[in-house]
Amino acid sequence: MNFNFDLQKQKEKITPGNRYHFEFMFLIDLLDSSNGNEKILQKPSEFIKVYKKNFNVNKINGYDNYDIKLNIYKEDNGDIAYLYEMPEPKVSPDCHFILYYIKRGNKRGKYFTLEKTFEYFGQKVNPMVCTQKGKLDHQNYGLHIPADKDKFYEVVKKLVYGEKTYIPFNGVDIDIMEKFLENFPFKFNDVKKDDDDEFNEYEFKDKE
Repeated sequence: MNFNFDLQKQKEKITPGNRYHFEFMFLIDLLDSSNGNEKILQKPSEFIKVYKKNFNVNKINGYDNYDIKLNIYKEDNGDIAYLYEMPEPKVSPDCHFILYYIKRGNKRGKYFTLEKTFEYFGQKVNPMVCTQKGKLDHQNYGLHIPADKDKFYEVVKKLVYGEKTYIPFNGVDIDIMEKFLENFPFKFNDVKKDDDDEFNEYEFKDKE
């Protein structure tokens, strides 16, 4: 299997106005910068406005006339999770959902994504559960689940507390998966991390 690896397209991913830049570079910094402030975390309608103003862009690809929807999950132990419903993803790794899980007593949470996947040798595969620890620290758990927000939340909750979670690979034979990975054009570990945090502060106007 051959891949046409287009370096220019990879650069475009991290260009302001691109969906990848918004979901994987901006939002994690914005949510972390909130320090658990509910007034910010509960206003996803403002995220796009803040992004456009800070990066001086008129639109985000895939977000035309779309308001991010919010679902809040609260646990008896005081944990809280904010699940954001994103526009229908068109290509991998665009997100179906982004979930920000904050343990009781913490100001910062952990950032999880449910991402559209590649087709593996013509076979459609369920979205993949991933996490993001920094601008270029994108990791996946090898877990594929349907694009169901409640199921995604339950899986994330287990991952947060270190429970082993196994979900079959949507019927795709493991040999096919291994063959796919052998032909993958690059390794994420080859990417050098940028220590400069250019998104450390955002202007967020609170509306009462």
